[in-house]
Amino acid sequence: DTLHVLFNNTVLTEPAEFEDISLEDWSRQIAVNLTAPFLCSQKLLPALKAAGGAAIIHHGSIDGVLGNPTLAAYSAAKGGLQPLTHVMGHRLAQHDIRVNCINTGLLRSGEDGIPARGTTLSRNPADEQRKIQATPLARAGRFEESAEVALYLASDESSYINGSVITLDGGRTGLTPGTF
Repeated sequence: DTLHVLFNNTVLTEPAEFEDISLEDWSRQIAVNLTAPFLCSQKLLPALKAAGGAAIIHHGSIDGVLGNPTLAAYSAAKGGLQPLTHVMGHRLAQHDIRVNCINTGLLRSGEDGIPARGTTLSRNPADEQRKIQATPLARAGRFEESAEVALYLASDESSYINGSVITLDGGRTGLTPGTF
């Protein structure tokens, strides 16, 4: 069996302040957001090697770069994907397997990334609005935009991209917080 593309697209968030996170919640978020991509990559490695050229793409988060005060476990897990991407990209290149990561900001479906009135993906709509206001492009990203980046990383057009972390956040992490 061969496998040309593995997209590790796992997300589990359980909002909690740092001092309130139980070990059970911490462990579950690390397991889903970091250990699962590691295990899927490791277990599918024989099929990826057999393909004679393959791509592994991790779906990270900008919370893994800067941290999110209400998502400490999620932030730590997604942050771990970055060095994992670098290490895997280095090690697996000898097998013609490229490994990259997409760090996204707020994503939602829709034509313009602006929520329909009364809809939200967040438990806190005001928090979502603050994120949009802190984004220079003034909107959430669309799931389709993330999929397009993943398809690019899976394609031959990105054959020289390996061990990279691509940020898809409308410019939100391009600014020092509190300076705008």
